[in-house]
Amino acid sequence: MVDDHDSNTLFGNVHLVDPDIEATVVIVDDLLRRLGVPLDAEFAAPLYAGLSSGTGSFRDRVTSAATHELAARLLRTGFRHDLLARAMWDTHSVGYLRLLGVMLSRLVAEPEAAAGLGLVWTYCTAEEAVSNGVPWEEAGGPVADLLQTAEDAGIAAVCRKDTDGTVRVSLRSRDRIDVSEIAADLGGGGHRFAAGFTSCTDVPATMALVRDVLAPWKRRTPA
Repeated sequence: MVDDHDSNTLFGNVHLVDPDIEATVVIVDDLLRRLGVPLDAEFAAPLYAGLSSGTGSFRDRVTSAATHELAARLLRTGFRHDLLARAMWDTHSVGYLRLLGVMLSRLVAEPEAAAGLGLVWTYCTAEEAVSNGVPWEEAGGPVADLLQTAEDAGIAAVCRKDTDGTVRVSLRSRDRIDVSEIAADLGGGGHRFAAGFTSCTDVPATMALVRDVLAPWKRRTPA
C-alpha cells in the first residue's frame, strides 16, 4: 500500500503511507532509489505525471522547494514534459467540451454557503456522459478543478448521478476548507484540497447534506 491520503484506512499488508508529502510518487521515488533502480525517462515520465497531478500542476499549497527539486531531477532524464503536460491538462474530446457546456449551464453559485466562504456546484448523469463519449471519471474531478477557479467560492462540487441512482461527488477547495474532512463526514475521503464521497440519495438531497456539513466550517477553521 503506497499512498498519501489522510483518509487511508491501512487495508493493505505492507504500508508506505505519508499524508504529509506532496504526492504518492514522492514515496515511489524514494522506494526506487532505495532499491537501486536507475532513473531513466521511462520511469521519470509517469513519476512527473503523478507529481504534477498530485500538486494541482504545482499550484497547490503542498508544493515546496523539494517538489521542484524532484521535478528537476526527473526532467533531466530527457522525456518530453511538454507533450506529457499537454496530454494531461490541455487535450479534451469534443464530447467532453459538449458535456462541460451542459454542466456549466447548470452551475449553481451559493455565496452564503460554508458560513460565507461560498459554494459552486453542478451535476451530470451517466447517460449524458455516455451519449457524449466521456469516460465517467472525466465528468467529475476535471470539471471540479475548473469550478474551483470561480471567484468568491471556497469550495466546488460536481455530482455525477450513476445508473444505479447513486451520486458520486467530487469536491475541490483552494484554501481554507479541508474537503477531506467534508468527504469523511459523508463517508468518503481524499486530500485536503481534493476529495470525494458517494451518496445514496438524489442530487438535491446530496447537496443539502454538503451544505449541512459546510455550515459550521468557519467556526472550526482558523483565519
